[in-house]
Amino acid sequence: MGANDPRSLLDGYLIAHGMARSYVMSGRASRDSLGTLIQFDRTALLAVAADQVEPSGTHAAQAEQALKRLVEYTGQQDLQTPQLPPLGPPAGAPTGSRPPG
Repeated sequence: MGANDPRSLLDGYLIAHGMARSYVMSGRASRDSLGTLIQFDRTALLAVAADQVEPSGTHAAQAEQALKRLVEYTGQQDLQTPQLPPLGPPAGAPTGSRPPG
């Protein structure tokens, strides 16, 4: 995650949290996966916050590991749920244009 920049872990958390939030807002998260996702998100937030308050190699490594778990879990859950059908009219349905006449 780029340990040289102290904000990179914070930026990483915001991205990972956004992924998790998007998955939840899609309506595809089960009750069980939602509880686990919240735990992973909270763990990542606290680990990143600890590194922001007291930067250290240990805190940075813990934050990176927590972010990795959050991203992996979100991605795994998102791939396991059925995808929503594409937007648009069903194949062969009229598109709303009138025939020439």
